[in-house]
Amino acid sequence: IPLHNHPGMCVISQVLYGSLCIRSFDLDTKTQKTRSHGEITAAAPATRVLFENDKNIHEFVAGPQGCAILDILTPPYEEAEGRGCTYYEVEKKKVETSGGDITGADSSSKMSVEKSVSDEVDQVMLKPIKCPSWFTTYRVSSKLEKVDRGSLGETT
Repeated sequence: IPLHNHPGMCVISQVLYGSLCIRSFDLDTKTQKTRSHGEITAAAPATRVLFENDKNIHEFVAGPQGCAILDILTPPYEEAEGRGCTYYEVEKKKVETSGGDITGADSSSKMSVEKSVSDEVDQVMLKPIKCPSWFTTYRVSSKLEKVDRGSLGETT
């Protein structure tokens, strides 16, 4: 799944089988700075949770045996309510520093990744792009009914 976001949403991802590499970033909506969390590998039956300001921009790359993921998003994507999906590509450029944090962005449409730095580093920029042509999504809407805890064998 290409690099994308979940604005104003919480997502629970369960790896059903196989494994995947996850690369993620946080976006500070006030400063428009992003922070990289690097890459991790998750294998079934791992569960990952992301929140509005925690690893909210991420991509999944299937492991060598492939994988299947179940995602639960709440609330769902809704363009009219400011929860549309944005896809990104990563750009790097060399930046000379004097030992401080990298700050700022090239323009309002790009976000810089804040890092503790010294001398020269690669500054990572996230550039919004159109959905890649190789990726297709299908939305399945579900209206869940209230679950009676008794039907699950639970007592209240």
